[in-house]
Amino acid sequence: MEKMKPVKCVVTGASGFVGSRIADCLRNKGFVVYEMGRRKSDKLADEKRFIPFELGKPVDAAVFRGKDTLIHCAYDFKLAKENVQRINVAGSIGILRAAKASGVKKIIFISSFAAFKDAKSVYGRAKFAIEQEAAKLGVIIVKPSMIFGK
Repeated sequence: MEKMKPVKCVVTGASGFVGSRIADCLRNKGFVVYEMGRRKSDKLADEKRFIPFELGKPVDAAVFRGKDTLIHCAYDFKLAKENVQRINVAGSIGILRAAKASGVKKIIFISSFAAFKDAKSVYGRAKFAIEQEAAKLGVIIVKPSMIFGK
């Protein structure tokens, strides 16, 4: 019987709270994890699996070649209100489009239960705007209601 090749996953925000837990879980299940972010996590053993990335900056679709899955967790919470659209929304849409253009088969966007059209928070409205474009691209949208832990 032929051994299956491990699934290659790219996780944005892999040094953050949610992204780090997703990356750890995938590694523990035998997936090959590529971390995409401003800094690599302490748990990344292979430097070649770190892809420098800053939300809001252009992403070369070539970084996704040969990868099976993208899980987009990155979100910059430190931005002033006027930069959220340009960096978090446009940046997220850009990375989703780049992954799609390079042929990534499964793209997952981690949104929020707070994301809806008339959300009072900038965060909720930003996540909703990303969801609208993600849906057009056929992206899987996950909307957790509560995330907590140490």
